[in-house]
Amino acid sequence: MDNQTINTNSNEIRQAPTGAERAKQIGKKTAQIAGKTVVTAGKFLLGQLISSLVLGVITAVLMIILNIPFAWLLPFIMAIFSFIPAVGGMIGTGLCTVFLLIFSNGDAMKFMIMETILQLVYGVLIYPKIIGNYLGIPGVMVFAVSTVAGWFFGIPGMLISIPIASVIYGLYRENKKKKQMQQQYQQMQGQQYYQQPGQAPQYQQPQQPVQNNTYRVLPKNAPNHFE
Repeated sequence: MDNQTINTNSNEIRQAPTGAERAKQIGKKTAQIAGKTVVTAGKFLLGQLISSLVLGVITAVLMIILNIPFAWLLPFIMAIFSFIPAVGGMIGTGLCTVFLLIFSNGDAMKFMIMETILQLVYGVLIYPKIIGNYLGIPGVMVFAVSTVAGWFFGIPGMLISIPIASVIYGLYRENKKKKQMQQQYQQMQGQQYYQQPGQAPQYQQPQQPVQNNTYRVLPKNAPNHFE
């Protein structure tokens, strides 16, 4: 990268936008945020679907291992209700337990204990990990945001808080990356390899003679050290 390119990039960074340019930037930023919100909402719903299927499969495997009947029906019910964050799993567990009480108290008790433990592991480890991978945010953030939003705003708060947190986190990373690029430009300005105005001229050492007793020819505009 030459000196002219470095100066051009630095001037673009320092240039203050006019009123029309600022309005254009605001409109572009708003459209960008709206687009990110729509994409994030779609990814969130897809993550919810995948996590519900994972919970249903794990429930079916555990029911087969524990010899609990209706291993083909109850996991399907659990997967449907687990699509509702937090409370969906508890509602599904209660309905399935009442259904099993009609046939066997022992099976109903085993299912309730099994699903209670599974819901704890699922809510703390599995669900945040899956949603975090789809939205590109840490699983710890998913767990913390959903817990706080659910505490203050209930189920609607849990449904909208995670996509909103994902959009904010994405904008934060973009802003951080932009600042890092600006710092790189500033560092490049301080490490220029070309002569700056006002600096003392830096002359090269005279060329050394070669073996055939002749000297290398310097360019016409090269400084003459012997004048």
